[in-house]
Amino acid sequence: MHAAAILTALADLAPAGAERILDVSGPGRPLVWLPEPHRGPRGARLDRLAALDALHRDERILRLGLAFLIGTADVDGTRRRIRLPLLAQPVRLQRGRRGYRVVPAGDLELTPLVEDRELAARLEEAPGLAGPGWLTAPGTTAWIRAAAEAAGLKVTTVQSRPPRGIDDDVTGVAAAAVFVTRDVFAGRLRDTLLSWAGRPGLADTALNRLYLGTDGTARDPIVDDLTDADDVLSPLPLNAAQRDVIRRTRTAPVVVVSGAPGNGKSHALVAAALDTVARGGSVLVATQSTHAAEVLGELLRRHPGPPPVLFGDAERRGAIATELAGGVAVGVDDPQLRRDTTAVSAARDRVAGARAGIAAALEQERLAATLPDWQPLLPALSHDAPAVFEPDSDLAAIRAALHEASRNGDDWWSRWRRSRATRRLHRLTGAATGVPVPQVRAAVDAADAVRAAARLSSHGGTDLAAAWRALTEADEALAETVGAALRNQTASARRWTGDARRAASGLGTALRAGRNRRRELLATLDAEALVRALPLWVGTVADVEDLLPPAAGMFDLVVLDEAAHIDQLRAAPVLARARRALVAGDPR
Repeated sequence: MHAAAILTALADLAPAGAERILDVSGPGRPLVWLPEPHRGPRGARLDRLAALDALHRDERILRLGLAFLIGTADVDGTRRRIRLPLLAQPVRLQRGRRGYRVVPAGDLELTPLVEDRELAARLEEAPGLAGPGWLTAPGTTAWIRAAAEAAGLKVTTVQSRPPRGIDDDVTGVAAAAVFVTRDVFAGRLRDTLLSWAGRPGLADTALNRLYLGTDGTARDPIVDDLTDADDVLSPLPLNAAQRDVIRRTRTAPVVVVSGAPGNGKSHALVAAALDTVARGGSVLVATQSTHAAEVLGELLRRHPGPPPVLFGDAERRGAIATELAGGVAVGVDDPQLRRDTTAVSAARDRVAGARAGIAAALEQERLAATLPDWQPLLPALSHDAPAVFEPDSDLAAIRAALHEASRNGDDWWSRWRRSRATRRLHRLTGAATGVPVPQVRAAVDAADAVRAAARLSSHGGTDLAAAWRALTEADEALAETVGAALRNQTASARRWTGDARRAASGLGTALRAGRNRRRELLATLDAEALVRALPLWVGTVADVEDLLPPAAGMFDLVVLDEAAHIDQLRAAPVLARARRALVAGDPR
């Protein structure tokens, strides 16, 4: 079995894409006509839709329909009722003093009944489509007739107001209405999964590794570049468990993070994403809900590091397209990157020095606390090893000699070295030949306790207040320095090559295109160059397919947050876009 078989099996579980939805109204599915496309008066019916929108905030169940077909027609030998929007867009209802504002929350979508992709793309590119005044524009009537014919329905007349009843013929209506739908993507999900099943490169993806447990054959260039797998430098403060998550994410094909809400899972996910980017990789963070994506995006923006590409709703998508269309700044040069490396090393040394000082002070406290246990033994120990208790004795040299005198080994070389070290130990400590090594070790430990107690007494005890403040400041400075270096690294001239700039510009063009044309444009983008320039992406699983090129393994890591809320059908194309996976969620 291979990943293509998994995708095919998942496609069989997906909602059928061939179902022709001709009536978007019905029991429990109200359709409310609007006097103008983006405003609606207060009333019981719109109040109900607003309440449904609030209850299903992350599902985007409300649609604004434009240019409807109303009537009845023979479809596949059966007389069918028709209430079909030729154009629809996910929206939110924002309540005001006098009524509701209808706010776009996604792409404008042509009815899926138009199966000819090229024709659908031309219809989406009509001048002024769905813009201000479009419903009353002279060319709208011709567009409605053309779109209806492309959908397999014949329009008798086109009017600006909805008919009072359902006629025997199909009438085109150049008007706007809000209605409810549960899953606008269901019809395309099966086709999406089958399309992925035929794509190359699935063997080395997180999808293959998650379902089949195979690691693939491709070498991971990031892991090979690591100099110290246990060295975790992050712009975020981390505890031991979060550092362990990062270390595992660097090498493991699939990492699962489980824990109750509020225990730091999202913090660890963000740190792991930044760590991957810092090591030259790319990351896709996908969630089920827009809210969860916004939380992770805000956490990323709050800490120093590379700016994430946030996608999800129409406004955010438009902002991305505008930013990419405006071009990017000249990349950071190599001298600045070398200065960043030096600054990180210096900040790291400062932290290490502060920690070493605190550790040494605490060790003195620990040694001094053992003095009462040694007090009864001091006369005997000072008799057996008198030089150990002299003020100028070198206890470090004595411990080194102890180590050599305690080495294992029965060969002649080991015995000679042990004998030589024992003679040196007796010379340094003043111990007689018959004094055993363990007795000398006890004397050294007692001497350490005596010296620590004397040192603390002379200094009036240990005060670490200033040392803790210094360590806190050093940690904060290191985090800032690491974040600044990471930000410059992702903006370096090495990343923003000519191919990367063209890919980013092409993405901006695709985001401004209609859904059908966008898919064509995304398929032509250089995915590798795109994620090299923009390595960190955050959004929802529902929007990944409409925003990113369909390239297997284009990301080094995919992070799935709120995993309990993400079904396998929607997760599969996301997992196919990355080599490794980090999955997090509530164990319940």
